Amino acid sequence: YINIKNLFLNLKNVNNNNNFIPDLIANIPILKSEMDKWFTKKTKLEREIQQILVKENNINLCQKSDYFIIDIEYTYKNDNGIYARFDAVGVKWESDGVSRKRTKNLQLSFIELKFMDSTLKNSSGILKHIMDINDFCSDNKKISCVKNEMKNIFAIKSELGCIENQNKIESFSEEKPELILILANHDPDSNILKELLEQIIINNDTISLKNIENYQNKKLFIDIKIATSNFFGYGLYKESIYSLDDFRKKFYSQIYNK
Repeated sequence: YINIKNLFLNLKNVNNNNNFIPDLIANIPILKSEMDKWFTKKTKLEREIQQILVKENNINLCQKSDYFIIDIEYTYKNDNGIYARFDAVGVKWESDGVSRKRTKNLQLSFIELKFMDSTLKNSSGILKHIMDINDFCSDNKKISCVKNEMKNIFAIKSELGCIENQNKIESFSEEKPELILILANHDPDSNILKELLEQIIINNDTISLKNIENYQNKKLFIDIKIATSNFFGYGLYKESIYSLDDFRKKFYSQIYNK
């Protein structure tokens, strides 16, 4: 028997726990077995894509992408019970030689994945994610906590060989975190994406969401982007990640069915 929750709570104290890495390695077969049993009963196609994203961006033998996926299904919870969950948290670390040598002032990235149009506007759809993550990022204390945890998790995964990078993260930048939306298998015949994008209005440093009364002219604490594949791959390259305006222009026919 292994108490998985308590095992991973040790992440916060990894610098003072010299046995954590050996213990984690020793228990990997048990952890994988428990996860396989769970997902046999509770199948999630989004989770499969998350795993491919991790593999292709963190361990890519052919070519390095511009992002590392530090954690998936990351949960934030403090002593006051403040709670948030993110599909993935990553770091933008461009792959050219000069940028990859940098270890300071890297940009934090939150990633939200939606599989099929039916998930875009449900109770945990795109607009709710934008509101929740923007509100979360308005709190400097929360963001500071996430950044510290991401530095530790990145260091652990690098040591385990789960992330192929010779450097560790020394610090994140003070710039706005990215919110990268991944919209897997959007149907160009569907109007759902068009309707959602038309609800999002960004003006300078504010955001308004049409038909959502309490979200008009809110300060924008995130840089909202949409990722596309790079020639049918799952690597996240800066050239294939667009602002909302650029995305609308580039993929007009797929969005508006014209």
